[in-house]
Amino acid sequence: MTEPITLTAATIVALAASKFIESASKKVGEELGSTVLTKAGDQVNQLWQRIKTHFTGNKRAEAAITQVETEQSTAALTKLEVYLDDELEDPQNQTLADDLRQIAQQIINVGEQNQTQKAVTFNIEAKDNARVNAVGDISANQVSFGDSGT
Repeated sequence: MTEPITLTAATIVALAASKFIESASKKVGEELGSTVLTKAGDQVNQLWQRIKTHFTGNKRAEAAITQVETEQSTAALTKLEVYLDDELEDPQNQTLADDLRQIAQQIINVGEQNQTQKAVTFNIEAKDNARVNAVGDISANQVSFGDSGT
């Protein structure tokens, strides 16, 4: 089991910007690879839009957002992390903090679901009139029955 991800401003911005800057997701951890971020595309978009909406009218933050979107600038990403960190520390922005953390947690949950759904392979050999019972959710790309040749 992996360590829980702390939802700091840097983590939230990295998740949101991962659709623009591939290396941004690495700040969050290897468990949230591109596959997970693709599956959580709607939430990633929602997170990014919530950040953009909050910073509407803030010229420095808007400039950083534009640089992330158009230039894939990691320096602008770092600036945006600082701006968001300042905003999240302000008690007046508790609703923003709650919204962003909730959306980020949804993205992380997709990653955790992805980890628990990894394939498990069983090699079962049944001879003569042997019977095999399996309980639970089972899915397979290929199932072969027959003589193993022994």
